[in-house]
Parts: sequence; C-alpha cells; structure tokens
Amino acid sequence: MKDLKITFDEFAKHINDAVAIMTLQDNLYSAVADYNDQHSSTECDFGYFPTLIDNVVDLLEKLTDDHDKWISYWMFDLDCGRDNSLHAEDEDGNIIPLKTVEDLWAVLNS
Repeated sequence: MKDLKITFDEFAKHINDAVAIMTLQDNLYSAVADYNDQHSSTECDFGYFPTLIDNVVDLLEKLTDDHDKWISYWMFDLDCGRDNSLHAEDEDGNIIPLKTVEDLWAVLNS
C-alpha cells in the first residue's frame, strides 16, 4: 500500500459529497428540462452554477498522488462508477473494477 496523505474515510467523505452535489445538479437540470417541456411558451434557461467539483477532484488527486487521473476518470467518465460502457484494464488485460469508492481507493493504493 502507498503512503497517501489522506485516509480512506476522509477520501470517501469528499468523494461521496462530490457525488451528492453532482446528483443534485443533474436533478436540478432535469427539473428545469421538465418545466420547459410543460411550458413551451416560457423558456427557462438554467445555466451551470459553480460547484467546485473540479477543485475537489484536483485536491484529492494531489493528496493521493493520482498522476494517472483515476479519480477524474471515475467521477466524470464512469459517472461515479455507474457507467458500465467503459472500463480499465491492467497490463494483463484483466478488467479493473471501478464501481465503488472502495474500488477506486484500491486502484489508488496499488
């Protein structure tokens, strides 16, 4: 195991908070889209609002020495582990599990 500058509990807290904010943001966009669909004569434009998710990811990558950007990949490309269409493989072609925060932590510690 690597000697990381953050514990798993601290890491999981911040990752889970970031996931919750991303989910809230998605739900807000969905609600605005639903409103727009029902009220086509009144367009409500809902732009992006700052969540600092990118800042949290950058800091966690620094604290875990994640030079390969696994955290960004898990958060954004794999939709916090929910997207099954993409995966990572090790040198032998074995699929690296990245469904959970625990899976991500294991990769960061390998």
